[in-house]
Amino acid sequence: HISFVINEGAKYNYGNFEIINNIKSLKVQDIIKEDAIKAGELFDIEEVEKLIEKSTNSLADKGYAFASIIPEYQLDDLERKVYIKFVIEESARYYVRRINITGNYRTSDKVIRREILLAENDPFNLAKLRNSERNLRALDFFKNVTLDTAPRSQDQLDLEVQVEEKSTGYFSLAGGYSTTEGALLRFGITENNLLGLGHQLNLSLSKAAKNINTSVSYTNPYFLDYDFSFGFDYVYTDHQKRR
Repeated sequence: HISFVINEGAKYNYGNFEIINNIKSLKVQDIIKEDAIKAGELFDIEEVEKLIEKSTNSLADKGYAFASIIPEYQLDDLERKVYIKFVIEESARYYVRRINITGNYRTSDKVIRREILLAENDPFNLAKLRNSERNLRALDFFKNVTLDTAPRSQDQLDLEVQVEEKSTGYFSLAGGYSTTEGALLRFGITENNLLGLGHQLNLSLSKAAKNINTSVSYTNPYFLDYDFSFGFDYVYTDHQKRR
């Protein structure tokens, strides 16, 4: 028997935060607003991480693709406050040379690449790398997803994407009995990665003594490789009156 004892600990509030800017040409007020974190409110690490992600993307949009924001935390146990120092640094300049995808014996490369926010020859951005991994996990096509970088020269690196496929189809079979319909049999198939293209297909068939219900649903989430979905639903019901 294994027991896990979890102690939440005391709650902390935000103290004042400070920004250390080591990029001379950068105007900090355009990246992190003065009211981004309000002193006195309850400290939330996820809120801080979202702020860093948003600010890093703003840096990239303004041309600082190689900048990073590093948080440094200082705890005041007496007043239960967390003081944060955001250090803005410009990291080494790297560009993506190639994106190598392995482990996708079923899923098409195209399905994976469209979820990756970096492309060949793009400046490397750590925030986009993390978001790309999150996008791939959200597909729910893979058991494991790993995105790593491999330096190839002084200013180039390869993005190594490794996935482990999992089953994306479901099969269901059910039976029952109703006093009004009699014996009932229901059969269904669901596939969320049809032909490895990321399309979704649902088939359902139910048969009772006097009724037959059939439904088909199909969705392409990236119709014509654009970010909008296309689909259709077909429903057929055959009801025979009792004699």
